[in-house]
Amino acid sequence: MTTTRDDAECLVALRQACTEAGSQNKFALAHNIEPTHLCAMLKGRMPLRPYVAQLVGYERVITYRKQERAHD
Repeated sequence: MTTTRDDAECLVALRQACTEAGSQNKFALAHNIEPTHLCAMLKGRMPLRPYVAQLVGYERVITYRKQERAHD
C-alpha cells in the first residue's frame, strides 16, 4: 500500500493527537477505536479509516483520472 502525501500529513496529525492524549491506547479508548486497529493504521498495515481521519481534521477524498493509452 502506498502512502500519499496527504495520508502522511494525516498520520502525523494522528500521531500528534495520540501524544496529546497521553498514548495511542488512551486516544483509541477515548474515541471508541480498537487500539490494535489504531496501531495498524499508524504503521500502514491497515488503511486509515475515514472516521479516524475526521478526528484530526481530515477527510477522505477519492479521485479518478483518465488512463494514458499505451502506444503500440
